[in-house]
Amino acid sequence: MCKLWIEAEPKDFGKIRALVEELGGKVVKIYPHISYVLVRFEAAEGAEGDVALEKKENLKTVEEIIGLVRGHSAVKSVRRDMGLYLFDVGGGEQIEDMEEFEIIEPYKYLELLEMVDVLKEGKEGQGIRVGVLDSGIDKLPRFRGVSINKMGLPGGDEVGHGTAVCDILLKVAPKIEKLYVFKVVNPDGTISVERVIDSLEKLANMSVDVVNISFGGKEPDDGNNPLSREVDWLVSKKGMAIVCAVGNAGPRRGSVSYPASSRLAISVGAVDGDGMPARFSSRGPTLDGRMKPEVVAYGVNVVVEGGKKAKIGWKLGNKLVVSGTSFSSPMVAGIVAALKSAGYGSEEVKKAIYETAELFQKRGYMLRLSNRLNLIVDKIFDILGISVIFSEDRISRDAMGYGIVRAYRALKRLKEKKFKREHEGKVR
Repeated sequence: MCKLWIEAEPKDFGKIRALVEELGGKVVKIYPHISYVLVRFEAAEGAEGDVALEKKENLKTVEEIIGLVRGHSAVKSVRRDMGLYLFDVGGGEQIEDMEEFEIIEPYKYLELLEMVDVLKEGKEGQGIRVGVLDSGIDKLPRFRGVSINKMGLPGGDEVGHGTAVCDILLKVAPKIEKLYVFKVVNPDGTISVERVIDSLEKLANMSVDVVNISFGGKEPDDGNNPLSREVDWLVSKKGMAIVCAVGNAGPRRGSVSYPASSRLAISVGAVDGDGMPARFSSRGPTLDGRMKPEVVAYGVNVVVEGGKKAKIGWKLGNKLVVSGTSFSSPMVAGIVAALKSAGYGSEEVKKAIYETAELFQKRGYMLRLSNRLNLIVDKIFDILGISVIFSEDRISRDAMGYGIVRAYRALKRLKEKKFKREHEGKVR
């Protein structure tokens, strides 16, 4: 059995249905607003399908089916439904030697992100509804008093990933009106694109303001896949702010996958406590040349609470130390919720965050000079079409986008209402 996403103009969906049925397939669902049709075929296994073909000689291989579908004049593109995955964060072991770890406690990332001053002004997410698509959430004592609506697949959080994401988000924006947690992760760790799209639409129907997605695909992308299209549609038509982890496929350039490849999502990379790009954080640009990530936050050795069943990170007493863009993303989602609680719209908040982000955390003169020279050289080589990696952890737009989020500066920019430029779809 295989699923395919067929891109076509909505006016041609009737032709697509007829084609699919002629080839022995079935239309699963039509998504006219993103110009895709999800279809299902019974297909032979493997590239040649030799095992299945011995049993059913009339079965075609997936490649044969794709070839036949692609050949139809109404078809713009065909994508195999490859699914989504929680980004690999590893761990589960007990930390033996704390000297090997420079951990980032919640008070530290709140301070570095300038959220302490925002919280002092009373901007804590009041009146904002936030959605989290992840592995679920477990009951923790610190979640008491928070209005949480558990949705999606049954059961608790068997991984600890979703619980950790929610823990970070609620530390940044502790007074959000409601937290909607959609469990979308299957027991085998895979995630259905169809389920994620349907979950996002349900969140939109419940007037959710901000959504965090800390998972994605495995291959570089151009932002034209069904999920990224859905994200773009919800941002542009429903006014949602959708924050996506950029992935852990770094330091390879151009390693951003979906849905972080979306044109209108706030895609988030990771830096360490010194403000340097994390080696694992996926680098831009997208396959079609757009800058990703837009911003970064702290994602190396972050202290969280992940629930009793947590299989991620490293144990630190009754807490966990985790690394990954999965955990820098909810920091930014929380900041967006806090800033929106001051009465500003999603687009205003996004612009303010981008325009006040900071590339250089350290203040030493020689380091600042070195970093700026890196950016100049990076731009020259990009113009010449030469791909060079001088250092895997060097500061660059590919690794950091506009830079590290500075929440209080963003709040001040919002109060001033002086925005400099358009940002969506920025080409490197």
